[in-house]
Amino acid sequence: MRAALGDHSNVGDIRGEGMLCAVEFVRDRTDRVFFEASDQDGPRMNILFIMYDQLRFDYLSCAGHPHLHTPNFDRVAAQADATRGTTCDALVEAIDLAATFGETAGGRVPDHIIEGRSLLPWLWGEVPDWRDFAIREYDFSSTPQCVALGFEPREARLFRVFDGRFKLIHAEGGFRPMLFDLETDPEEFHDLAKADAHQAEIDRLYGCLAQWGRRLAQRVTKSDDDITQARGKSGRKGILPFLFDGSEVPEEWTAKMRGPAPARYSGDDG
Repeated sequence: MRAALGDHSNVGDIRGEGMLCAVEFVRDRTDRVFFEASDQDGPRMNILFIMYDQLRFDYLSCAGHPHLHTPNFDRVAAQADATRGTTCDALVEAIDLAATFGETAGGRVPDHIIEGRSLLPWLWGEVPDWRDFAIREYDFSSTPQCVALGFEPREARLFRVFDGRFKLIHAEGGFRPMLFDLETDPEEFHDLAKADAHQAEIDRLYGCLAQWGRRLAQRVTKSDDDITQARGKSGRKGILPFLFDGSEVPEEWTAKMRGPAPARYSGDDG
């Protein structure tokens, strides 16, 4: 911790060891003046401090801790008054945490890289346009079950599709799916896919899985804004095939290809 943050301009002191290590965040390390929860004009740190759930609830300055200063959490807590003490049944996934942390720190979520959605709108009491189903993947290639089934590692995968009521579990390797109705069977004891009565639900959830499989999971180098801004512009690299006389493209594209040809190589040049 000291090696990573010790010289940062917004770190005043680092005390303790291991899991009991505390980092003091300040406006400026020279005068050690703390940030205020209402401070919107001060310097922005490039550090996001995430508190894990094994610490006590009052380890926040908004909860009355006399020494710890947590302005980002204080701001979130202040804006979340509308939803305090309530629960939310929205379909969320673990990957939503990365987007939530990024937006909490004031950044714009790069949705061409991060697949999750920020949970902050739900904290503010808003109802955003949200997903209709949640996906969970499970890789059991390193388990004894994979060996017992005679699977290759790439075959040892499960996919779960949940729409808030029905849960479909798809297994690679030629197995039939499983289907559970969590409204009437919350413990998942009765596999409805054993009979044909719920084939429509199975087909619908397989459609959800196919929709998820078509997501932009492979395009991670450019955002939509990057692509939009690059439309109609030449990268000035590559070749220009299928030209007849060069008039098919702007003259600047072929400027370096016009004029006398450079000296040509021949086998007699030694």
